[in-house]
Amino acid sequence: MEQYEFNPTGSITTLPHVSDAERSVLGSMLIDAGALEISLEQLREEDFYVPANATIFAAMRDVRAGGNAVDLVTLIAELERRNKLDMAGGMTYLTDLVTFVPTAANVQHYIGLVETKSTQRALIRAGGEIMRDGMDDEKELEDTLNQAEKRIYEISMRKVQGTLLPMEQIVPEAYHLIGELAQRRGKITGVPSGFVDLDRMTNGFQKSDLIIVASRPAMGKSSFAMNIAQYAAVHNARTVVVFSLEMSREQLVMRMLCTEASVDSQRIKEGLIGNNEMNALMEVMDPMSRAKIYIDDSSGASVPMIRSKCRRLSARAGLDMIVIDYLQLMQASSTRKDGNRMQEISDMTRQLKLLARELNVPIILLCQLNRGPDTRSDHRPVISDLRESGSIEQDADMVILLYRPAAYPDTQEYETGDNTSQIIIAKHRHGATCSVKMLWQGEYTRFRSIAQENQQ
Repeated sequence: MEQYEFNPTGSITTLPHVSDAERSVLGSMLIDAGALEISLEQLREEDFYVPANATIFAAMRDVRAGGNAVDLVTLIAELERRNKLDMAGGMTYLTDLVTFVPTAANVQHYIGLVETKSTQRALIRAGGEIMRDGMDDEKELEDTLNQAEKRIYEISMRKVQGTLLPMEQIVPEAYHLIGELAQRRGKITGVPSGFVDLDRMTNGFQKSDLIIVASRPAMGKSSFAMNIAQYAAVHNARTVVVFSLEMSREQLVMRMLCTEASVDSQRIKEGLIGNNEMNALMEVMDPMSRAKIYIDDSSGASVPMIRSKCRRLSARAGLDMIVIDYLQLMQASSTRKDGNRMQEISDMTRQLKLLARELNVPIILLCQLNRGPDTRSDHRPVISDLRESGSIEQDADMVILLYRPAAYPDTQEYETGDNTSQIIIAKHRHGATCSVKMLWQGEYTRFRSIAQENQQ
């Protein structure tokens, strides 16, 4: 293997590569149709360091793309058509490729060597670009950090790209998963919400899902999401990250403490807390302090910022769930010239769905509904009430609408003080839509499962 040097100015004498491995791949492609298809699937033209080898690979790729067989004759004809035969090393170099490897049996090994060196070169180039940006005083530091992470992440993502798999390989894996589910015998498979009735319908929040929780203001959507996050972390030992764009982290934690201790949060705000309440708060301090909940209260958070922080947390401590409160307060990663907010919202939800898949965790995204429910006689929300909806419904795996009739002065529930709420599952990619009744305990900023209340 050739040696290379990297000096502080970014000058590299020789980049890492294995020319024999490149020739072995090309030779295997010429003598075996299976090796040809495998190589075309896994490699790119830029993976070849030697220019002649890159030229040959590109020619073979295009011959095959045209539906023709790839052999020495068709390869030479294609290179002559492009006037690149000399650039590819000439006739002698091409004929030598056929005899360079006696068999294509080891083509996967050769591909691995070529990929490894290509990744090393990409890292070196990215390092040079990061160093250049880091020395540019005119660039914003946050932009420089985001670009640096983006460059490295794009390189690393190539290593985890999926591939086509035959049914003979997928079926046993699916059967194994079915067996695991059977062993659980009805146990929750996703991240539990802590609400028995809801978990019975959803089986928990599943990995890689984007869950939209939407309502009109003052319905309790922030409390609902935090109740879920709190249960997952405190009572189920899950790692949860919360991005609170509306409330400070201190306000959020104060609410959580009151919820856990069943202390009236309004009395704390008014300074009317007594000894019994202080003792109740002290009792929950330890379990709350040990909970793996990470809170970010940066205003105007963007998807790139959220993605960057979640990637780092996932690598450092693991990650089980993300909560974002709420969508309309998020900042677009780039301001559109046409000022189309709906398209910006669509871009953000699409990116968040991709993030859920990338990190393999559920993302609970809170969203504000438009005034549609206010104009209806029963005030019941429907999925079309999603404000600036764009592709929210399309990107979401589940849409949950919160409906609390007592929040409206013209309802019977308001008159009677009936705080029964409905958790409406308006979309469920993995199951049926339905409605789950819960109790709203505003003084503790929490919802309670009616099934749990009946058991007590």
